Amino acid sequence: RPYFAYLHVDDAHAPESFFTTNSSDFSQLDNEFSAIQDYIAHLPKRYHGSLTSDLSLLYMDHCLEHLFYELKQRNILENTAIVITADHGFSYSYDPIRDRYVNNPHRENYHVPFLIYDESLTPEIRTGFYESKDVAPTLLDLCNLPIPPQMTGLSILSHEGRDHAFIEYMGGGCPDMLRRPIVLGVRTDAYS
Repeated sequence: RPYFAYLHVDDAHAPESFFTTNSSDFSQLDNEFSAIQDYIAHLPKRYHGSLTSDLSLLYMDHCLEHLFYELKQRNILENTAIVITADHGFSYSYDPIRDRYVNNPHRENYHVPFLIYDESLTPEIRTGFYESKDVAPTLLDLCNLPIPPQMTGLSILSHEGRDHAFIEYMGGGCPDMLRRPIVLGVRTDAYS
């Protein structure tokens, strides 16, 4: 103590990952598919939505539940801060595919998924716009460390967010800042 762990999980780069794909533990897979069957059995008759997206959220809930259970069993959860973040939405959607302007107006694509568990924090939801550059200052703030002046991001813990989010896009494939043009955009509540 103090102890720091960083877990970087690369799963399929899509929202359709709703069961463990790299396991030969059939009891684990049976449990996961049982949860899927139970979820589907309880859907309303007039269900509207993305079933694969819903099942992916269900899967992530179970993975996080298992993580918290293990941390609690090992007496690690107390005095521990846990931060969960993910790749966020895609402002340059597929209709038309890979065009050079923002064409995805859904507001949820402009929020960085960022969950913090810390027993000293009161649960709340922030609705302002934040950007990826806000993650590092937030982590420093969470650890009571000074935020260097060269970091231009905001700590999510102490700021209500912005009224806009900047977006950049360099096309499909691996970005190359020296050889590709950067398409810039901005999203507000009124405009995208």
